Amino acid sequence: MKDKLRSLLNKLSKLALLPEYLKVTWQQFSRRLPPNDRNIVFTLDDPRLYRDDDGSGRYAYMILNLFSDGGYNVYLHKKIDFLTFTRMGKYGRFLYSIGNLKVVDHIPKNPQDLDYAFDSVYREMLDRPWKKLTYVNVLKAPTCKLGRSMPIPYFFHPMMYKLKQLDRVEGLRESARKLRIIFGGNTLTYYTNPELHRYDQMTRIEGIMAASEVGEKVRTIQDVSELYAIMNGQEYVNECRLLRTDDRIQVPLTHWLEIVAQCDFFLCLSGTDLPMCHNVIESMSVGTIPILGYPDWFFPTLEHGKNAIIYSGKKDLIRKLNEVLEMEESQIQALRKNVLAYYDAHLGTRNFIRKYEAQKSLNSIILHERLRANKYELEEGNRTLAQLMFYFGEGIEDARSEEEKAYLRELIAKWVPVEKPPSRSSRKGTRKSVDEYLRDRSRK
Repeated sequence: MKDKLRSLLNKLSKLALLPEYLKVTWQQFSRRLPPNDRNIVFTLDDPRLYRDDDGSGRYAYMILNLFSDGGYNVYLHKKIDFLTFTRMGKYGRFLYSIGNLKVVDHIPKNPQDLDYAFDSVYREMLDRPWKKLTYVNVLKAPTCKLGRSMPIPYFFHPMMYKLKQLDRVEGLRESARKLRIIFGGNTLTYYTNPELHRYDQMTRIEGIMAASEVGEKVRTIQDVSELYAIMNGQEYVNECRLLRTDDRIQVPLTHWLEIVAQCDFFLCLSGTDLPMCHNVIESMSVGTIPILGYPDWFFPTLEHGKNAIIYSGKKDLIRKLNEVLEMEESQIQALRKNVLAYYDAHLGTRNFIRKYEAQKSLNSIILHERLRANKYELEEGNRTLAQLMFYFGEGIEDARSEEEKAYLRELIAKWVPVEKPPSRSSRKGTRKSVDEYLRDRSRK
């Protein structure tokens, strides 16, 4: 009986999305993007990029929004019927809020004027004479790439874009600081995920418990009024406050950056199953210095004492928190200056777009360069890598050893049919065995 009721409620919740689906479908049908010499078509077919069950359903929206904010007309080549729409999570559906985005289910007529970015290998799409080709790796093994690769900088929380909070960043950098260290974030059950131990990181709950061992200068906020009392007060508080924004304590997102900007340091504990989290990007944008244990997830790597406070494990975190509580104001100011310089040079939208446009065709952009792929992600990465190599033979760096050639031969034999897609030069199909294909590549 309970299963039937659950199934009925699930169906009703999906039906409740019908008015929204009809509205956004009509808006997309009638939308005409303005003239622009910067246009890009995306094929993002990994369903994980749209759903909400594991935190990855925000990625399609944020990547599309990144290019939109960078001045591009963005076309998403994807057939979205009502069933597909119901399978998208809340953040996946955010893509419809991007002003200069249009969802299309046909191949544009002028590919020579368009960049094409894709996460899946489709011959009928890749055969087109695109202006530029870019492979997008979000949740596959980092070894799955095409040509030269560049990292996609991590993002603010998706709601911050929806609420246009990034427009406030520049002004908030000059905020008067009221608190030495803050942690703010969710600490519900899923932040105890032991997957983080694979990256030699504490879970968020373990980090909270470690910070609490520092002593009386670290306290958990019991009511949001305590936080506002500090932010609105006249005195500087040289302590650490832990703001656990669970069901009990909520801070309006329109106040979030303002609160972060009034603190000198942010304790950037890891996310759910990956170290990187939105709060470190949000903090750095307003000059709040990150305290974190995953500096190598940034490109270039963050440096201890220069643009971050870096710890390794529980004991070191306690040691570093004590050091920060004793730090001189002149050192804090120097750190803040370097944090802002790093953000502006390596994390902002303009910087990413500039680097992307400097890349030649046949390149990759990768979100998680440090991802330690699970079995599914590794298999998906190998399958896609084999397809990329088979289609873009001349666009992949040649194998440097017999062992690597054997590995590539095995991948292609497992994942690619014998019929070779047309080369980019001839566009005429041929048939080659795997051995012939690799032998031809070795002659180039």
